[in-house]
Amino acid sequence: MRTEKVVSKNVNELNVGRVASQVCKQVDGIEHVYSREELRAMYEFLSENGECYYISIREGGPTNSGFWRLIGDVSLWDGRMAVVICREFQNRHLGRQVIAALVARAKEIGWKEVGAEVYAFNGQSRRAFEAAGFERRGEEWYVRRT
Repeated sequence: MRTEKVVSKNVNELNVGRVASQVCKQVDGIEHVYSREELRAMYEFLSENGECYYISIREGGPTNSGFWRLIGDVSLWDGRMAVVICREFQNRHLGRQVIAALVARAKEIGWKEVGAEVYAFNGQSRRAFEAAGFERRGEEWYVRRT
């Protein structure tokens, strides 16, 4: 599999299927999948109050062929960021690359620091944020200067 990581702003193409079902428990510790209405409201809120992006990779062939596959989403709003990556694409350091891109974007738009809520049960995400220079400031809050 060849991958090209991109962050593309296109919240009009709301794709809920498998990505949503895989991340609900991981992100929010819930046992059910968000409804389309809940997801639409979440993406609309994030898009209207900050920046919301999909994460896609190119699969199946050389750089100019294949298809883009949605593997997660990221957002910046109110001095904070959120990163969600589908489980099957974790452990490839994609999250670290996305975090670095979001820190750069936060700096570009004038933020002095950016925070992230990382749940205590999510050790993998904690390690990714720490590797990206974030410091823990509370049980589930991480902060980094831009």
